[in-house]
Amino acid sequence: MMMRAALLCLVLAGCTAPPPITAPRSAAVVVQDHPLPDYLTEHCAVALPVNQSVAEVVRVANERKQALIACNAKLDTIRSIQGKKP
Repeated sequence: MMMRAALLCLVLAGCTAPPPITAPRSAAVVVQDHPLPDYLTEHCAVALPVNQSVAEVVRVANERKQALIACNAKLDTIRSIQGKKP
């Protein structure tokens, strides 16, 4: 009697075989190639001091600032080629 009750509970509970496992589908991704001119991927120059004077510190600071501005302009150009806002 107890066996029938357990079997009835299993049938009423909806115990069935698990659903079959399906392999995931792969998605095709389109990658756009944005070729960049060589001048945009060149290293930016870094000014180094040649002596220990205050004037040299000022010169190096000014050159490094100009190099940073030029490097940021290159990055903005790269972003515009890729279709991103600078």
